[in-house]
Amino acid sequence: MTEMIDVGQKSDGPAEVKSDKKEKHYPTLYLSTKQLPKLKGMKPGDKITLLVDCEVKGYSLRSTKDQKEEGNYDIEVQKIGISKKSAKDNEDEEEETEELKKDVSERLKMGRARN
Repeated sequence: MTEMIDVGQKSDGPAEVKSDKKEKHYPTLYLSTKQLPKLKGMKPGDKITLLVDCEVKGYSLRSTKDQKEEGNYDIEVQKIGISKKSAKDNEDEEEETEELKKDVSERLKMGRARN
């Protein structure tokens, strides 16, 4: 199962409005319907799941004051798959598929044991 990571970051700089410091900001991916025709008909607030093939094109690393290494990466998106299902729906399907595989495997083992 693919691990889904919340990539939102809280602002670490001064904020003009106090609530802005607590609000998470997320990376944004700008795509046209020419690049991804399945976006046609989507509206703000619609939830989609993307599967992307990417290539790391560059990075810069630095050490923080507490000697932790942090970095920024340049990632080129090369292919995208899209589903209007939520990530939760996909996790449920993956769990059901794994359970089915286990059931089939156990039945096959039981069948071999009888022979």
